[in-house]
Amino acid sequence: MIVNGMGYPGVERVTNVHHTRLLRWHRLVGELLTDADEGEEIPRVSKLDELETFVGTKVARPPVAERPKGTLAKTK
Repeated sequence: MIVNGMGYPGVERVTNVHHTRLLRWHRLVGELLTDADEGEEIPRVSKLDELETFVGTKVARPPVAERPKGTLAKTK
């Protein structure tokens, strides 16, 4: 469940096992696992998913009270 994105409190509610016990089990399993093999070959292509960057400066928008009513137009 943790691997699939559920948090420790959520797993605690589903399994009725206290979250600190889950943390200890997770840590123990991590220590018992062997390190992954380093591939001999470096891949030439890789996939970047949801990479977000921001370049430049942020433009300040006027407060809501000063914006034109009924429009979602961007202001300069």
